[in-house]
Amino acid sequence: MSLEMLEIIAKEMNVAEHIRNWKQYSPFETLIRTILSQNTTDKNAFAAFDNLKAKFNNQINPETLAYADTAKIQDAIRVAGLHNQKSQRIKEVSKIIYFNWKSDFSFIYKAPLQNARKKLTELPGIGKKTADVLLNFCAKRPILPVDTHITRISKRIGLVSEKAKYDEIRHSIEALIPNDKILYIHVALIFFGRKICKATVPICSSCPINHLCPKNGVKKSK
Repeated sequence: MSLEMLEIIAKEMNVAEHIRNWKQYSPFETLIRTILSQNTTDKNAFAAFDNLKAKFNNQINPETLAYADTAKIQDAIRVAGLHNQKSQRIKEVSKIIYFNWKSDFSFIYKAPLQNARKKLTELPGIGKKTADVLLNFCAKRPILPVDTHITRISKRIGLVSEKAKYDEIRHSIEALIPNDKILYIHVALIFFGRKICKATVPICSSCPINHLCPKNGVKKSK
């Protein structure tokens, strides 16, 4: 039943064209975009990234940001919120990537998956989700990033227990789908969480899996 629900969600959300139209970013740009996206909306994160590019003449690379004045980064990303913390984090990771890694991201493509993941999460402030975004989006590695939407949905539909943590959720979904569908399912679940299976009041009356879903933890719905 879990697989059936995932398949229905994927079909209903139909995100293939959205994925095809994605602009491709370098691993470093993806890392910076993901840092900016923390605790804010996509709209604000995109605006902050565009501001950062404009501030540094489209040179979003480890060397430029490693040497950049922190206040200049802060000013550019203010719209994303938490600009003091995020600017410091951007500065720190840029320095490590430039001075220690020599700006080399080849390991995300070549190293064993868990080794690559470990190296990414050793960067200050970089957690599993950010690492998995780089590994999946940039390197096409078979690993599913788990965000708040995917966490909520996987528990509501009974795929995992209410107490399940990040890696249990990730493994549970990965075990159900082929590797080449991981990105598609990831994006479909996010769209589903934004449009239908919302955090506070899900729109169960419009849900394509309403007849299958146990609605775990749902107290009120439309």
